[in-house]
Amino acid sequence: MKPTTRQDFDRICKAFDLAQDGAKQLLVISAGIIVVTITFFNDFGDHAAFAAKILMVIAWVLYLLSIIAGIGVLYSLAGNLQKDRMDIYLDPARLFSLAQFMIFLLGLAFTITAGGLTWL
Repeated sequence: MKPTTRQDFDRICKAFDLAQDGAKQLLVISAGIIVVTITFFNDFGDHAAFAAKILMVIAWVLYLLSIIAGIGVLYSLAGNLQKDRMDIYLDPARLFSLAQFMIFLLGLAFTITAGGLTWL
């Protein structure tokens, strides 16, 4: 979609900025969760059930996949702008964004479940 007025252009720029910021925030949160949980894994990992340890490893892999998908979002948005495709809903960016968010939520669910199993 090509902007026809200055207001349309400003609105599209704001949409790209918000999409980029959302992807960056999930990237930072995913990386932070990985760092914090690995740092304190020895505190709860020693007495955690084997299932909780497996769930935590799966969660780390999911967070890593979320980070990779987030990088895909950022590159897709940049590519759309480079090719003068002024739409954040085009397939590469939209698919990477959806993947990043869903994988992050799944990783969060695994982390919470592992924590619950640890404290039971």
